[in-house]
Amino acid sequence: MACDSDPALGKDVEDLPLERELLRKLVHISSLSIPLGLWLVPKVPALAILGGVTALFLGADILRFFRTSFRGFFYRTFGPLLRAHERRDLTASTYLLLSSFICASVFGRDVAILATLYLILGDSSAALAGRHIGRTRICGRKTLEGSLVGLSVNLALALVLPLLPFEAEAAGALVAVLSELLPVVDDNFAIPLASGLTMYLLS
Repeated sequence: MACDSDPALGKDVEDLPLERELLRKLVHISSLSIPLGLWLVPKVPALAILGGVTALFLGADILRFFRTSFRGFFYRTFGPLLRAHERRDLTASTYLLLSSFICASVFGRDVAILATLYLILGDSSAALAGRHIGRTRICGRKTLEGSLVGLSVNLALALVLPLLPFEAEAAGALVAVLSELLPVVDDNFAIPLASGLTMYLLS
């Protein structure tokens, strides 16, 4: 496995400059293709495609930890966008794909669509709002203002996408925000699974 002192890793950055943070969020938002694909494509081919893409990203993520030519290519291309912990762990994109695939496979299409949207749109909104207008810290770097914006976006999604009983969708929206506050596992993995499980049990 790679050590943190490997020059291929480049500068270890946790707080990215705003322009790089915005680019990360644009990449994050491009993941809207996941719920859109689940909505438009029949279940079996949708799961097959999502599973294949997930396996591809997971394989690339694992391969970059070994000293190969791919490792250098990966860090030259994507290194500037990585947070410090992503240099030692799976990337946010891989976690997002894993959680989306699990949600779609276990909880069903409708739950997976909402759970991934709560992450992609709700969490991205919370992060950007917290950075721009956040003043009241409630958990580490998280702010009350950012969490409230994220919850508002999630509840708006629940209103415009009545795929499940509203009570289940609203509970999932709240759990998505609360699970984002707990630094137990990567947000991109925890948020869809926690909110998805909540909606699955309540619906």
